[in-house]
Amino acid sequence: MRLRHLPSQKRGQIVTKRNCILPLSGKKNLNLGNIPILLVEKNDSLIDVFPKSAQDECISVRDGLIQMLEQGPHDAIDIPSVENLARSRLIVDSKLIEQGLSFEGKEVEVPAGFIDLLFRDALGRLLVVEMKREGNDATIGQIIRLTASLGQAEKVESTKLRMMIICSRMNRHVEQAAKFADVETHIDSVLFRLES
Repeated sequence: MRLRHLPSQKRGQIVTKRNCILPLSGKKNLNLGNIPILLVEKNDSLIDVFPKSAQDECISVRDGLIQMLEQGPHDAIDIPSVENLARSRLIVDSKLIEQGLSFEGKEVEVPAGFIDLLFRDALGRLLVVEMKREGNDATIGQIIRLTASLGQAEKVESTKLRMMIICSRMNRHVEQAAKFADVETHIDSVLFRLES
């Protein structure tokens, strides 16, 4: 199928990855039975596919459609990840989320994975930040897992650790669950815009 001929920098890794269901199985067999696939064509040539995993980000069919509505099908192909843009903006100007933060690192490796951003707040507590275009239940689990891993690896008490999900949008019920789990949320669609 033409999907296999789409350059990898356009299609990303189209295999199953973590919680992201993608159109090729681990054995590289097309999984067309139960996964919707959006193929984007231009002049009879396949130029993009959704869902996909690109730039360490899972982009669903829904997100792909939103991206194309916002940017157009051609521009959606080579645009940088909005999460990466938002991350860069926060590294340069952390007061966009809170005064008194000092940047500690990005893509910080802990035994359970990678922390998107790590800051230290004005009281000396570490702030673990997970960046997502859309915060969901899996994001809450992910940030709790990464923060627990950091605390254990660095022998930091839980009272000296904070968790924050920064996203463009979040369902009200997910926001309530985050609050219940002591995960702070910062919902800011402007931060995730391609043009600031």
